[in-house]
Amino acid sequence: MPTNPLQTIMNPESIVYLGGSNSMLTMGTAQLINIVKGGYKGKIYPIHRKEKTVLGLTAYPDITSMDKPADLAVIVIPGKAIPGVLEECGKTGIRHAIIITAGYGEIGKKGKLLQQELIAIAQKYDIRFLGPNCIGIVNSAIGLNTTWFPSKYRAGHVGIISQSGSYVTQTLTYFEKLGMGISQAISVGNQADIDMVDCLAYLGEDAQTRSIALYIEGIKRPMAFLKTARKIIPQKAIIALYVGGTEAGARACSSHTGSMAGPNELYNGFFHQAGILRARNVTDLFDWSLALAQQPLPKGKNIAILTNSGGPGSSMADEANHCGLKIPLFSQDIQNKIKAITPFTAAYVNPVDITMNYDLELLYKKLPELILNLQTIDGLLFYGIFGTIHFQDKIALASDLSDIPLDLMEQMMEKACNEFIKLPEKFKKPILCACFSGREDNAVARIQDGGIPVYPTPGRAVRAMAALWEYKKIKEAIEKGQTALSEFESKKLLASYQVPITREILVKDGESLLKAAHQISYPVVLKACSPDIAHKTEKGLIRVDIRNDDEAKVAFNEIVVGMNGNEKTVLVQEMIKGKRELVAGLTRDSQFGPCVMFGLGGIFTEILKDISFRVSPLEKRDALEMMHEIKGHKILDSIRGMKAAELNILADILIALGKIGLENENIKEIDINPLILSAGKPVAVDALVVLET
Repeated sequence: MPTNPLQTIMNPESIVYLGGSNSMLTMGTAQLINIVKGGYKGKIYPIHRKEKTVLGLTAYPDITSMDKPADLAVIVIPGKAIPGVLEECGKTGIRHAIIITAGYGEIGKKGKLLQQELIAIAQKYDIRFLGPNCIGIVNSAIGLNTTWFPSKYRAGHVGIISQSGSYVTQTLTYFEKLGMGISQAISVGNQADIDMVDCLAYLGEDAQTRSIALYIEGIKRPMAFLKTARKIIPQKAIIALYVGGTEAGARACSSHTGSMAGPNELYNGFFHQAGILRARNVTDLFDWSLALAQQPLPKGKNIAILTNSGGPGSSMADEANHCGLKIPLFSQDIQNKIKAITPFTAAYVNPVDITMNYDLELLYKKLPELILNLQTIDGLLFYGIFGTIHFQDKIALASDLSDIPLDLMEQMMEKACNEFIKLPEKFKKPILCACFSGREDNAVARIQDGGIPVYPTPGRAVRAMAALWEYKKIKEAIEKGQTALSEFESKKLLASYQVPITREILVKDGESLLKAAHQISYPVVLKACSPDIAHKTEKGLIRVDIRNDDEAKVAFNEIVVGMNGNEKTVLVQEMIKGKRELVAGLTRDSQFGPCVMFGLGGIFTEILKDISFRVSPLEKRDALEMMHEIKGHKILDSIRGMKAAELNILADILIALGKIGLENENIKEIDINPLILSAGKPVAVDALVVLET
């Protein structure tokens, strides 16, 4: 296997730099300063036509004047000069480059031609490069930062791959405030040569990287991306923010990096296939990455809340339920133990609210240890960090009234925080905190530096905890060899290939049930939804033609009881009207590969076995012939007042099934049954995707 070019680009022993000068007003100089002063220990060779020294370093008039080739060329010069520079790199033996300069594929036809010229020169000399139109890289372990902003916070364990340079460099001060250390960060720009797949493979092997954050505007090699991500997911989490799924987002992506965007539904299915967590905004992208890099995963979704203020605790509890987490009531025995050591004003059922209290040992040690020691609790959400900053103003005001030793308070706070940060490792359970103060509070800074994330709002801490639980479920599915997708997951995959599916919403409680039913409109269908439950009809886990809230609540409760130990997730689905049921599917044959099937559906599938097959890929002609080969093909005609089936849509469904089989080697079977004709239009009402094990 060839060596990943990023091994050299991210870890160069020497750098030749084009674009720096002694003027602080140029972008190139600002980036060179970060390399020179950021802690990088390798050799740096600035190139400048006139200056003898640049930022105190010996400068060379051109690359050919150097005694030996550098490992990496960093190029921040006008575009018209870059082809010549690349030629010089190639002739002198430089085989790796970062091209910062913009004005290529992202600006249209002319730019694409210029970009092709760069690619041709690079291929001629076997040069591998990042960019163009990127901001460079950060490797915290060796102090290398080729970007615009300085990296001041310590090295950490979050890896970043971004099609936006801003999320690699302008975020560095934001990461410092969040207490988030990064391992390595890569701005890929236009991905003319090295792309996101190469970067993903590199960070997947990087020992310092524990979670990977992706900012995506478009993926060049989706199948290679999928394969690479699946290889990484069992060891480390991948979190992605995709912004090309709307009309405005797609338009912005095209002009920003020249990326071809795809619909949201397609990327939803794609990320789910890969096991990638999809963030909906930049805040969640980095919040989740931080938690997944620094905290152990919860064994379950039962979370405790410890707070010294009622409002934040209540906010956490509410958000937790919205995110699918449980805040279970403590047993009477545990409530008594908590009551015995807390003030009489405290709430002790979960959330535990000790109200405003300065007993540091109680808040940072006794209560957390008591709670985390419970087998019924899988993680802790904490609000109650108050360092000495909160007392400084009071001490100043009361200087002539009371003698309060601030240095003693600092010592006590330091001791309490030092005990607190040991708890996740001690109990193998995650702790996530919230505090409205930032690192100006010494307690916040100490806890963040100790590896426990502290978020600026309660809701952000809760959503990060939910991300830990989601990744835990993904890992469990991989470890036990998940054999099938749930109906909801299966249909999302089908929808990403433009197969018509029912309108449907997953719910986990009565409140979300009624909201979903009203959004879809009665009548609705309720179904148990779990990859571990097959044959829902036989098990009595489907209720149809539900017409009001009362019926919905009864049906929901009956289904939940019938699911026994499985995840209590119910699918609320629109009621499709149609008397004609078909079946369509895919099976993977050891000789022929993925084969598409079509026939009569519902109960007639097994009774009559009236089906036809084709080997993938299918053309339109193949799909149409399949429909006319079944004995009951007249069911597709206009009969008894029912409209004729829209054969073109049916053909597109069969072609899509073949495409799914060819593009997803891990899919063993697909069963769409029934595929109901509603006013002649086919709709996938139920579906199952079986995975290779």
